[in-house]
Amino acid sequence: MKNYCFWYGESKASDLEWLGTAIRLLKENEWNGQTTLFFDGRSWGERLREEAAIGLLQALQTNTSAKSLYLRRADLDVKAETALNHVFENNRHLERIVLRNIETTAGVLRIPEGMFQNSSLKELEVTKGFLGSASLAALSASLLSNSLNHVSLDNVVLDGCLDELANAIEKSKSLSHFSLKNMRLSQAGLKLLLEAIGKNQSIRSLSLESLNLGTSEIDMLATMFKMNSHLENVSLRRNVIDGKAAGVLFRDVSTFHQSLRSLLLSGNPLGDEGARAITTFLKSNTSLETLCLVDCRLGKVGCRRIAEGLKAMDGIRELYLDSNETKSSASQILDSLRKGNYSLTEISQRSLTPTYGRHTDVSRQTAIWQQIEMYLRWNKLGRKVLREEHLDFLLSNVLNRVNSDPDLIYSFLKESSAIISN
Repeated sequence: MKNYCFWYGESKASDLEWLGTAIRLLKENEWNGQTTLFFDGRSWGERLREEAAIGLLQALQTNTSAKSLYLRRADLDVKAETALNHVFENNRHLERIVLRNIETTAGVLRIPEGMFQNSSLKELEVTKGFLGSASLAALSASLLSNSLNHVSLDNVVLDGCLDELANAIEKSKSLSHFSLKNMRLSQAGLKLLLEAIGKNQSIRSLSLESLNLGTSEIDMLATMFKMNSHLENVSLRRNVIDGKAAGVLFRDVSTFHQSLRSLLLSGNPLGDEGARAITTFLKSNTSLETLCLVDCRLGKVGCRRIAEGLKAMDGIRELYLDSNETKSSASQILDSLRKGNYSLTEISQRSLTPTYGRHTDVSRQTAIWQQIEMYLRWNKLGRKVLREEHLDFLLSNVLNRVNSDPDLIYSFLKESSAIISN
Protein backbone atom coordinates (compact mmCIF):
# COMPACT_ATOMS: atom_id res chain seq x y z
CA MET A 1 0.00 0.00 0.00
CA LYS A 2 2.99 2.30 -0.36
CA ASN A 3 1.62 4.64 -3.03
CA TYR A 4 -2.05 4.29 -2.31
CA CYS A 5 -4.26 5.56 0.46
CA PHE A 6 -7.77 5.71 1.75
CA TRP A 7 -7.99 8.45 4.33
CA TYR A 8 -10.11 8.43 7.42
CA GLY A 9 -9.16 11.66 9.13
CA GLU A 10 -5.41 10.94 9.06
CA SER A 11 -2.66 11.98 6.66
CA LYS A 12 -1.07 8.58 6.27
CA ALA A 13 -1.44 5.53 4.06
CA SER A 14 -3.95 2.97 5.29
CA ASP A 15 -3.63 -0.80 5.20
CA LEU A 16 -5.96 -3.72 4.59
CA GLU A 17 -6.85 -3.91 8.28
CA TRP A 18 -8.00 -0.31 8.15
CA LEU A 19 -9.95 -1.00 4.93
CA GLY A 20 -11.90 -3.70 6.70
CA THR A 21 -12.73 -1.28 9.49
CA ALA A 22 -13.73 1.43 7.02
CA ILE A 23 -16.04 -0.91 5.09
CA ARG A 24 -17.64 -2.03 8.36
CA LEU A 25 -18.20 1.58 9.47
CA LEU A 26 -19.83 2.39 6.15
CA LYS A 27 -22.06 -0.69 6.17
CA GLU A 28 -23.14 -0.02 9.76
CA ASN A 29 -23.63 3.72 9.10
CA GLU A 30 -21.14 4.62 11.81
CA TRP A 31 -18.82 6.67 9.61
CA ASN A 32 -18.09 10.07 11.12
CA GLY A 33 -19.99 12.52 8.91
CA GLN A 34 -17.45 15.25 9.61
CA THR A 35 -14.69 13.19 7.98
CA THR A 36 -14.16 13.15 4.22
CA LEU A 37 -13.93 9.72 2.63
CA PHE A 38 -10.75 10.26 0.63
CA PHE A 39 -9.58 8.01 -2.22
CA ASP A 40 -6.25 8.46 -3.95
CA GLY A 41 -6.21 6.00 -6.82
CA ARG A 42 -2.69 6.38 -8.13
CA SER A 43 -2.08 2.62 -7.94
CA TRP A 44 -5.40 1.12 -8.86
CA GLY A 45 -3.69 -1.01 -11.48
CA GLU A 46 -3.00 -3.67 -8.86
CA ARG A 47 -5.85 -6.13 -8.52
CA LEU A 48 -5.81 -6.27 -4.71
CA ARG A 49 -6.15 -2.52 -4.39
CA GLU A 50 -8.78 -2.31 -7.09
CA GLU A 51 -10.91 -4.96 -5.43
CA ALA A 52 -10.52 -3.19 -2.09
CA ALA A 53 -11.65 0.08 -3.66
CA ILE A 54 -14.67 -1.62 -5.22
CA GLY A 55 -15.56 -3.08 -1.82
CA LEU A 56 -15.45 0.35 -0.26
CA LEU A 57 -17.56 1.86 -3.05
CA GLN A 58 -20.14 -0.90 -2.73
CA ALA A 59 -20.40 -0.22 0.99
CA LEU A 60 -20.87 3.48 0.26
CA GLN A 61 -23.86 2.85 -2.02
CA THR A 62 -26.29 2.28 0.85
CA ASN A 63 -24.48 4.32 3.48
CA THR A 64 -26.27 7.25 5.14
CA SER A 65 -23.57 8.57 7.49
CA ALA A 66 -20.78 9.69 5.11
CA LYS A 67 -21.33 13.24 3.84
CA SER A 68 -18.21 14.02 1.80
CA LEU A 69 -16.47 12.01 -0.95
CA TYR A 70 -13.13 13.00 -2.49
CA LEU A 71 -11.81 10.82 -5.32
CA ARG A 72 -8.72 11.67 -7.35
CA ARG A 73 -6.20 10.21 -9.79
CA ALA A 74 -8.02 6.94 -10.31
CA ASP A 75 -7.91 4.74 -13.40
CA LEU A 76 -11.17 2.78 -13.26
CA ASP A 77 -11.92 -0.43 -15.08
CA VAL A 78 -15.52 -1.23 -16.04
CA LYS A 79 -16.31 -2.89 -12.70
CA ALA A 80 -14.92 0.00 -10.63
CA GLU A 81 -16.69 2.59 -12.79
CA THR A 82 -19.96 0.71 -12.37
CA ALA A 83 -19.50 0.65 -8.59
CA LEU A 84 -18.85 4.40 -8.57
CA ASN A 85 -21.90 5.12 -10.73
CA HIS A 86 -24.03 3.05 -8.36
CA VAL A 87 -22.82 5.27 -5.52
CA PHE A 88 -24.01 8.35 -7.40
CA GLU A 89 -27.34 6.76 -8.31
CA ASN A 90 -28.17 5.18 -4.95
CA ASN A 91 -26.57 7.31 -2.24
CA ARG A 92 -28.85 10.23 -1.36
CA HIS A 93 -26.88 11.51 1.61
CA LEU A 94 -23.60 12.77 0.14
CA GLU A 95 -23.45 16.55 0.49
CA ARG A 96 -20.05 17.13 -1.13
CA ILE A 97 -18.49 15.30 -4.08
CA VAL A 98 -15.02 16.08 -5.47
CA LEU A 99 -13.78 14.19 -8.55
CA ARG A 100 -10.33 15.04 -9.86
CA ASN A 101 -8.68 13.47 -12.92
CA ILE A 102 -10.62 10.23 -13.09
CA GLU A 103 -9.93 8.01 -16.11
CA THR A 104 -12.06 5.11 -17.32
CA THR A 105 -11.60 2.49 -20.02
CA ALA A 106 -13.61 4.78 -22.34
CA GLY A 107 -11.57 7.89 -21.50
CA VAL A 108 -12.63 10.61 -19.09
CA LEU A 109 -15.30 9.96 -16.49
CA ARG A 110 -18.87 10.51 -17.69
CA ILE A 111 -20.87 12.16 -14.90
CA PRO A 112 -24.17 10.25 -14.57
CA GLU A 113 -27.41 12.20 -14.36
CA GLY A 114 -28.35 10.19 -11.28
CA MET A 115 -25.81 12.20 -9.26
CA PHE A 116 -28.02 15.28 -9.50
CA GLN A 117 -31.11 13.48 -8.23
CA ASN A 118 -29.50 13.58 -4.80
CA SER A 119 -31.29 16.47 -3.07
CA SER A 120 -28.65 16.48 -0.32
CA LEU A 121 -25.85 17.43 -2.74
CA LYS A 122 -24.62 20.95 -2.01
CA GLU A 123 -21.07 21.02 -3.41
CA LEU A 124 -19.73 19.54 -6.64
CA GLU A 125 -16.19 19.87 -7.99
CA VAL A 126 -15.13 18.04 -11.15
CA THR A 127 -11.72 18.19 -12.81
CA LYS A 128 -11.52 16.41 -16.16
CA GLY A 129 -14.92 14.94 -16.90
CA PHE A 130 -17.80 14.74 -19.36
CA LEU A 131 -21.33 16.06 -18.94
CA GLY A 132 -23.67 14.77 -21.64
CA SER A 133 -26.98 16.40 -22.53
CA ALA A 134 -28.98 14.35 -20.01
CA SER A 135 -26.51 15.12 -17.20
CA LEU A 136 -26.48 18.81 -18.15
CA ALA A 137 -30.26 18.86 -17.92
CA ALA A 138 -30.09 17.12 -14.53
CA LEU A 139 -27.49 19.64 -13.29
CA SER A 140 -29.75 22.48 -14.44
CA ALA A 141 -32.72 20.97 -12.61
CA SER A 142 -30.63 20.63 -9.45
CA LEU A 143 -29.65 24.30 -9.64
CA LEU A 144 -33.28 25.30 -10.07
CA SER A 145 -34.27 23.21 -7.05
CA ASN A 146 -31.97 25.46 -4.99
CA SER A 147 -29.99 22.63 -3.41
CA LEU A 148 -26.55 23.17 -5.02
CA ASN A 149 -24.59 26.11 -3.65
CA HIS A 150 -21.08 25.31 -4.96
CA VAL A 151 -20.27 24.19 -8.52
CA SER A 152 -16.73 23.99 -9.93
CA LEU A 153 -16.02 22.60 -13.41
CA ASP A 154 -12.41 22.34 -14.56
CA ASN A 155 -11.63 20.89 -17.99
CA VAL A 156 -15.10 19.39 -18.27
CA VAL A 157 -16.75 18.78 -21.64
CA LEU A 158 -20.28 20.21 -21.79
CA ASP A 159 -21.88 18.16 -24.54
CA GLY A 160 -25.26 19.76 -25.02
CA CYS A 161 -27.21 22.98 -25.37
CA LEU A 162 -26.20 25.56 -22.76
CA ASP A 163 -29.49 27.48 -22.81
CA GLU A 164 -31.00 25.34 -20.07
CA LEU A 165 -27.88 25.58 -17.90
CA ALA A 166 -27.69 29.36 -18.37
CA ASN A 167 -31.34 29.71 -17.37
CA ALA A 168 -30.73 27.63 -14.24
CA ILE A 169 -27.67 29.70 -13.26
CA GLU A 170 -29.64 32.91 -13.71
CA LYS A 171 -32.56 31.76 -11.56
CA SER A 172 -30.76 29.75 -8.88
CA LYS A 173 -31.20 31.26 -5.42
CA SER A 174 -28.77 28.92 -3.68
CA LEU A 175 -25.67 29.07 -5.92
CA SER A 176 -23.02 31.08 -4.06
CA HIS A 177 -19.81 29.79 -5.70
CA PHE A 178 -19.44 29.13 -9.43
CA SER A 179 -16.20 28.22 -11.17
CA LEU A 180 -15.28 27.48 -14.78
CA LYS A 181 -11.64 26.64 -15.59
CA ASN A 182 -9.92 25.30 -18.69
CA MET A 183 -13.23 25.00 -20.53
CA ARG A 184 -13.70 24.98 -24.29
CA LEU A 185 -16.67 27.29 -24.78
CA SER A 186 -17.91 28.88 -27.97
CA GLN A 187 -18.33 32.66 -28.09
CA ALA A 188 -22.10 32.20 -28.06
CA GLY A 189 -21.97 29.75 -25.15
CA LEU A 190 -19.70 32.03 -23.14
CA LYS A 191 -22.01 34.97 -23.75
CA LEU A 192 -24.99 32.96 -22.52
CA LEU A 193 -23.22 31.99 -19.30
CA LEU A 194 -21.84 35.47 -18.59
CA GLU A 195 -25.27 37.03 -19.06
CA ALA A 196 -26.75 34.46 -16.68
CA ILE A 197 -24.06 35.14 -14.06
CA GLY A 198 -24.71 38.87 -14.41
CA LYS A 199 -28.41 38.40 -13.67
CA ASN A 200 -27.89 35.96 -10.79
CA GLN A 201 -28.42 37.46 -7.34
CA SER A 202 -26.89 34.74 -5.17
CA ILE A 203 -23.35 34.16 -6.51
CA ARG A 204 -20.74 35.69 -4.23
CA SER A 205 -17.59 33.91 -5.44
CA LEU A 206 -16.80 33.54 -9.16
CA SER A 207 -13.83 31.96 -10.95
CA LEU A 208 -13.39 32.25 -14.72
CA GLU A 209 -9.86 30.96 -15.19
CA SER A 210 -7.94 29.78 -18.25
CA LEU A 211 -10.88 30.48 -20.57
CA ASN A 212 -8.87 32.50 -23.10
CA LEU A 213 -10.77 35.65 -22.13
CA GLY A 214 -9.26 38.65 -23.89
CA THR A 215 -10.06 41.74 -25.93
CA SER A 216 -12.96 40.19 -27.84
CA GLU A 217 -14.67 39.06 -24.61
CA ILE A 218 -13.93 42.10 -22.46
CA ASP A 219 -17.18 43.93 -23.23
CA MET A 220 -19.15 40.87 -22.13
CA LEU A 221 -17.15 40.73 -18.90
CA ALA A 222 -17.68 44.43 -18.22
CA THR A 223 -21.42 44.04 -18.78
CA MET A 224 -21.52 41.07 -16.40
CA PHE A 225 -19.78 43.08 -13.66
CA LYS A 226 -22.15 46.02 -14.14
CA MET A 227 -25.21 43.78 -13.90
CA ASN A 228 -24.21 41.74 -10.84
CA SER A 229 -24.16 43.85 -7.70
CA HIS A 230 -23.46 40.97 -5.30
CA LEU A 231 -20.11 39.53 -6.40
CA GLU A 232 -17.52 39.64 -3.61
CA ASN A 233 -14.61 37.50 -4.85
CA VAL A 234 -13.66 37.17 -8.53
CA SER A 235 -10.77 35.31 -10.16
CA LEU A 236 -9.86 35.90 -13.81
CA ARG A 237 -6.45 34.24 -13.58
CA ARG A 238 -4.54 32.86 -16.55
CA ASN A 239 -6.58 34.47 -19.30
CA VAL A 240 -5.28 36.78 -22.06
CA ILE A 241 -6.40 40.16 -20.72
CA ASP A 242 -3.80 42.60 -22.04
CA GLY A 243 -3.31 46.32 -21.48
CA LYS A 244 -5.92 47.31 -24.05
CA ALA A 245 -8.53 44.98 -22.58
CA ALA A 246 -7.70 46.18 -19.06
CA GLY A 247 -8.24 49.75 -20.25
CA VAL A 248 -11.78 48.83 -21.26
CA LEU A 249 -12.51 46.80 -18.12
CA PHE A 250 -11.26 49.46 -15.68
CA ARG A 251 -12.27 52.54 -17.66
CA ASP A 252 -15.46 53.15 -15.71
CA VAL A 253 -15.30 52.88 -11.93
CA SER A 254 -19.04 52.05 -11.89
CA THR A 255 -18.30 48.76 -13.71
CA PHE A 256 -17.46 47.16 -10.36
CA HIS A 257 -20.00 47.43 -7.56
CA GLN A 258 -19.12 48.18 -3.96
CA SER A 259 -19.68 44.52 -3.06
CA LEU A 260 -16.45 43.41 -4.81
CA ARG A 261 -13.70 42.74 -2.25
CA SER A 262 -11.17 40.53 -4.04
CA LEU A 263 -9.96 40.49 -7.67
CA LEU A 264 -7.34 38.01 -8.91
CA LEU A 265 -5.75 38.80 -12.29
CA SER A 266 -2.55 36.74 -12.07
CA GLY A 267 -1.18 35.31 -15.28
CA ASN A 268 -2.70 37.93 -17.60
CA PRO A 269 -0.39 39.96 -19.91
CA LEU A 270 -1.51 43.31 -18.48
CA GLY A 271 1.81 45.07 -19.03
CA ASP A 272 2.50 48.69 -18.15
CA GLU A 273 -0.62 49.86 -20.00
CA GLY A 274 -2.75 47.63 -17.80
CA ALA A 275 -0.95 48.87 -14.69
CA ARG A 276 -1.88 52.43 -15.62
CA ALA A 277 -5.56 51.51 -16.04
CA ILE A 278 -5.65 49.63 -12.73
CA THR A 279 -3.90 52.43 -10.84
CA THR A 280 -6.37 55.02 -12.10
CA PHE A 281 -9.26 52.74 -11.18
CA LEU A 282 -8.00 52.05 -7.64
CA LYS A 283 -7.68 55.75 -6.89
CA SER A 284 -11.46 56.00 -7.21
CA ASN A 285 -12.52 52.58 -5.90
CA THR A 286 -12.46 52.25 -2.11
CA SER A 287 -14.20 48.89 -1.72
CA LEU A 288 -11.70 46.51 -3.38
CA GLU A 289 -9.45 45.11 -0.64
CA THR A 290 -7.40 42.36 -2.33
CA LEU A 291 -5.69 42.62 -5.72
CA CYS A 292 -3.47 39.87 -7.13
CA LEU A 293 -1.26 40.81 -10.10
CA VAL A 294 1.29 37.99 -9.95
CA ASP A 295 3.08 37.35 -13.26
CA CYS A 296 1.24 40.05 -15.22
CA ARG A 297 4.28 41.26 -17.22
CA LEU A 298 4.47 44.51 -15.30
CA GLY A 299 7.69 46.33 -16.14
CA LYS A 300 9.52 48.87 -14.00
CA VAL A 301 7.30 51.69 -15.28
CA GLY A 302 4.08 49.85 -14.48
CA CYS A 303 5.26 48.73 -11.04
CA ARG A 304 6.39 52.22 -10.10
CA ARG A 305 3.08 53.62 -11.29
CA ILE A 306 1.20 51.29 -8.95
CA ALA A 307 3.64 51.98 -6.08
CA GLU A 308 3.31 55.75 -6.42
CA GLY A 309 -0.45 55.45 -6.86
CA LEU A 310 -0.76 53.77 -3.47
CA LYS A 311 -0.76 57.24 -1.89
CA ALA A 312 -4.25 57.84 -3.24
CA MET A 313 -5.65 54.31 -2.76
CA ASP A 314 -7.87 54.26 0.31
CA GLY A 315 -9.31 50.77 0.10
CA ILE A 316 -6.68 48.25 -0.99
CA ARG A 317 -5.43 46.09 1.89
CA GLU A 318 -3.61 43.19 0.21
CA LEU A 319 -1.48 43.60 -2.92
CA TYR A 320 0.44 40.78 -4.62
CA LEU A 321 3.00 41.67 -7.28
CA ASP A 322 5.29 38.64 -7.44
CA SER A 323 7.01 37.72 -10.73
CA ASN A 324 6.98 41.29 -12.03
CA GLU A 325 9.75 43.92 -12.13
CA THR A 326 8.92 45.27 -8.69
CA LYS A 327 12.28 45.27 -6.93
CA SER A 328 13.00 48.85 -7.95
CA SER A 329 9.64 50.01 -6.55
CA ALA A 330 10.28 49.40 -2.84
CA SER A 331 11.23 53.03 -2.19
CA GLN A 332 8.06 54.29 -3.88
CA ILE A 333 5.93 51.90 -1.83
CA LEU A 334 7.60 53.08 1.37
CA ASP A 335 7.03 56.69 0.36
CA SER A 336 3.34 56.00 -0.28
CA LEU A 337 2.97 54.37 3.13
CA ARG A 338 4.62 57.36 4.77
CA LYS A 339 2.57 59.94 2.94
CA GLY A 340 -0.99 58.78 2.97
CA ASN A 341 -1.75 55.08 2.52
CA TYR A 342 -3.27 53.87 5.78
CA SER A 343 -5.15 50.86 4.38
CA LEU A 344 -2.46 48.51 2.95
CA THR A 345 -1.69 45.73 5.44
CA GLU A 346 -0.02 43.07 3.27
CA ILE A 347 2.22 43.09 0.23
CA SER A 348 4.13 40.10 -1.13
CA GLN A 349 7.61 40.47 0.39
CA ARG A 350 9.54 38.41 -2.15
CA SER A 351 8.47 40.90 -4.82
CA LEU A 352 10.52 43.56 -3.07
CA THR A 353 13.37 41.68 -1.45
CA PRO A 354 16.39 41.20 -3.74
CA THR A 355 17.93 37.74 -3.83
CA TYR A 356 21.16 38.75 -5.50
CA GLY A 357 23.25 41.85 -6.20
CA ARG A 358 25.88 43.90 -4.45
CA HIS A 359 25.92 43.54 -0.69
CA THR A 360 25.26 47.25 -0.16
CA ASP A 361 22.23 47.16 -2.47
CA VAL A 362 20.81 44.09 -0.75
CA SER A 363 21.32 45.67 2.67
CA ARG A 364 19.61 48.87 1.55
CA GLN A 365 16.64 47.01 0.10
CA THR A 366 16.34 44.91 3.24
CA ALA A 367 16.28 48.05 5.38
CA ILE A 368 13.57 49.56 3.17
CA TRP A 369 11.50 46.41 3.45
CA GLN A 370 11.80 46.44 7.26
CA GLN A 371 10.37 49.94 7.28
CA ILE A 372 7.57 48.90 4.90
CA GLU A 373 6.76 46.00 7.18
CA MET A 374 6.55 48.31 10.17
CA TYR A 375 4.07 50.60 8.41
CA LEU A 376 1.99 47.59 7.40
CA ARG A 377 1.86 46.52 11.04
CA TRP A 378 0.63 49.94 12.07
CA ASN A 379 -1.94 49.98 9.28
CA LYS A 380 -3.38 46.75 10.69
CA LEU A 381 -4.12 48.75 13.84
CA GLY A 382 -5.88 51.43 11.85
CA ARG A 383 -2.72 53.58 11.95
CA LYS A 384 -3.40 54.78 15.45
CA VAL A 385 0.11 56.15 15.51
CA LEU A 386 2.86 57.36 13.21
CA ARG A 387 0.75 59.32 10.73
CA GLU A 388 3.42 61.97 10.49
CA GLU A 389 5.61 62.07 7.39
CA HIS A 390 8.83 62.26 9.39
CA LEU A 391 9.43 59.15 11.43
CA ASP A 392 12.06 58.75 14.11
CA PHE A 393 14.14 55.95 12.57
CA LEU A 394 15.53 54.96 15.94
CA LEU A 395 11.97 54.22 16.98
CA SER A 396 11.52 52.38 13.68
CA ASN A 397 14.43 50.07 14.45
CA VAL A 398 13.11 49.43 17.95
CA LEU A 399 9.66 48.53 16.66
CA ASN A 400 11.09 46.16 14.07
CA ARG A 401 12.82 44.21 16.83
CA VAL A 402 9.76 43.89 19.04
CA ASN A 403 8.09 40.50 18.86
CA SER A 404 5.06 41.36 20.98
CA ASP A 405 1.71 42.58 19.79
CA PRO A 406 1.96 46.12 18.38
CA ASP A 407 -1.03 47.06 20.57
CA LEU A 408 1.28 46.80 23.58
CA ILE A 409 3.56 49.36 22.01
CA TYR A 410 0.58 51.58 21.28
CA SER A 411 -0.57 51.38 24.88
CA PHE A 412 2.92 52.33 26.02
CA LEU A 413 3.13 55.29 23.65
CA LYS A 414 -0.45 56.58 23.70
CA GLU A 415 0.33 59.40 26.13
CA SER A 416 2.95 60.88 23.81
CA SER A 417 1.22 63.61 21.80
CA ALA A 418 4.37 64.04 19.71
CA ILE A 419 3.75 60.87 17.74
CA ILE A 420 0.09 59.99 18.29
CA SER A 421 -2.29 61.33 15.68
CA ASN A 422 -5.44 62.89 17.06
